[in-house]
Amino acid sequence: MSRKTVNEIAKEVRLPRTTVGERIKKLVKKGIIKKFTAILNYEKIENQ
Repeated sequence: MSRKTVNEIAKEVRLPRTTVGERIKKLVKKGIIKKFTAILNYEKIENQ
């Protein structure tokens, strides 16, 4: 699982990419979205 791009979200919700990007920025600024977190797969890291 990975973070979706703004383009992917925009296609799903049928809104322009710029609108989705601005809305995400506003949610971050208001503190509604606090952070974007990585969830690591340690099995794959060990095999590299």
